[in-house]
Amino acid sequence: MDVEIGFRPLTRDDLPAVVRWQRSAAARPWFGGGLTLTQAEERYGPRIAGTHSARMYLALLGDRAIGYAQMYAAPPPPMEPGRETPLESVGIDFVLGEDDLVGQGIGTELIAAFIRQVVRPAHPGASHVVARPDHRNHRSIRALEKNGFVQGLWVDTLPRPGEPPMTEIVCTLDLRADYSGGVSETSDVKVSVIGAAGRMGSEVCGAVEAAEGMRLVGRFDQGDDLGDLNGADVVVEFSVPDASPGNVAHCIDRGVHVVVGTTGWDDARLETLRGQLASAPPSSSGAPVGVLIAPNFAIGAILMMSFAAKAARFYESVEVIELHHPDKVDAPSGTAARTARLISAARAEAGLGEVPDATVHDPGGARGSRVDGVPVHSVRLRGLVAHQEVLLGGAGEMLTIRHDSFDRASFMPGVLAGVRRVADHPGLTVGLERYLGIG
Repeated sequence: MDVEIGFRPLTRDDLPAVVRWQRSAAARPWFGGGLTLTQAEERYGPRIAGTHSARMYLALLGDRAIGYAQMYAAPPPPMEPGRETPLESVGIDFVLGEDDLVGQGIGTELIAAFIRQVVRPAHPGASHVVARPDHRNHRSIRALEKNGFVQGLWVDTLPRPGEPPMTEIVCTLDLRADYSGGVSETSDVKVSVIGAAGRMGSEVCGAVEAAEGMRLVGRFDQGDDLGDLNGADVVVEFSVPDASPGNVAHCIDRGVHVVVGTTGWDDARLETLRGQLASAPPSSSGAPVGVLIAPNFAIGAILMMSFAAKAARFYESVEVIELHHPDKVDAPSGTAARTARLISAARAEAGLGEVPDATVHDPGGARGSRVDGVPVHSVRLRGLVAHQEVLLGGAGEMLTIRHDSFDRASFMPGVLAGVRRVADHPGLTVGLERYLGIG
């Protein structure tokens, strides 16, 4: 990202901003509740006055103060065989404190600029730069890796009063390896997320930031102007059923590939989308735009659907039960609907008739709904995330195929696989299984 970041020594007048930055959404997890102004003056005053070995600097994006960085003496690396003098290491810490700038590559550039403008002039003989982010701080770890840092030991630290305990990763940059102080990201896939403030969207943002070969360039939510999508190569769309078709149309009209996790894509919507893709401009590479619509991104759920379709041709009876948290706005789930359609197609191919059911009186709908002739039941219960089971019955036996997602992290490998492969599949693809060779 082409940004101009500069630095100047931190002053006491900057401490209110430091306190605010430590309480920002991006930095708060690593500072507990954050320092008070009095505590900040006690901790950082000696560094500002020059009576402490660490030195602190204000980071500036143009004229705007956006965070701070500090430099301190770090333990030297182990002596190398045949070397008579010890190597010199410099430690750095950094905070990008403005939440509207997070996820745009600015943290990566801040590190590069700090090493180039401050660390190397102050320590021309230094051989290594060391940083120690918390192991859960994926954004910082990824920014360091983009600057050439390599992960090393994991170290448990004793927290200061009021701060959470941490397990830090010692990340080291070898300055002797022709480090130019710049960042090369030309091969990274640029990703924007629509629905970034939602549960799934926020999880996707974190996964993209931590993923090798990807760069999060935009976060959009309801009411935001999508514009040029911040120059994204691929958009991940996790919004709501009513908004999703318009969001996807906006992307393909601009030649941007889309990975869609929003439900509500019925046959009519899919047919409209196929027509839009037929007249869409090419992507930035000149290839046709690809759109992936996946009812579920969990690999286990995809296998569950595949297993159910394979088993369906052998059983007279089948029903689908999907279970989700009570905040889910649609029923049945997209996964359940797709499972039912796959089962129905398999049964038709096997020459099976309708699922037997002698019920003639059901005024309350206790028997659930039917999708392509397959009974589907929806459960909404606090404490659940995403779960589904398929019950298949025959004479004297029942087969149960079940999948459980206990955390939204289970969907991220599938989302990232979709981002990496959507450009290789022009047109519309429904179901991640087609990318994974699961059928």
